[in-house]
Amino acid sequence: AGTISGRLITQNGAGNNYFRGNVGIGDTTPDALLDVEGASSTVAGINMTNLTTGAARLFMGLTTATADIYIDMFPASSGGRWAVGVDGGDKHKFKIAKNTGGSQNAYGNGFDFLTINTGGLVGIGATEPKTKLEVVGTLSGSTLTISGNASITGSLTVKGTTRLNGVTYTWPSADGSAGQCLSTNGAGVLSWATCGVSP
Repeated sequence: AGTISGRLITQNGAGNNYFRGNVGIGDTTPDALLDVEGASSTVAGINMTNLTTGAARLFMGLTTATADIYIDMFPASSGGRWAVGVDGGDKHKFKIAKNTGGSQNAYGNGFDFLTINTGGLVGIGATEPKTKLEVVGTLSGSTLTISGNASITGSLTVKGTTRLNGVTYTWPSADGSAGQCLSTNGAGVLSWATCGVSP
């Protein structure tokens, strides 16, 4: 037990090094196992780099200008950099974004893929979601269940069957002739037929 003081502590060689109790970096009264404080005018954070994997890097930081709180992930390649965290410069929204540059915090560069505002509204490709889920772009999947009202602006493409009020309908694969009506065989199979005549 004892006290080590000085501006620089260096340990060279093999063997384990450890501290007992809380460790403070920039904090003389740490409240956690590792407590880091800084007064940087731009970014305060922790940087981890694995030199054996092509300098893959993980950075956890806070910005002082906009109060961003984020984690940046930089793989060894330049194509898959991601930022996850709170964008203090955009109403404190939570975001998952693609980082196209080499700097930390890439919010607002046109690659904010997922946004959750403080009201709980979720946007995929939409940075200002106005509903519980707002998607900009093409949405696909195997099953879509809607409880309540649905409003669609634009075109709707349905492939396969459609279930309405508990009844499953199978749609014809092509358009009918002029003057024909869409008719059912009583088992949910729809086809084009002369209006007023059962298929």
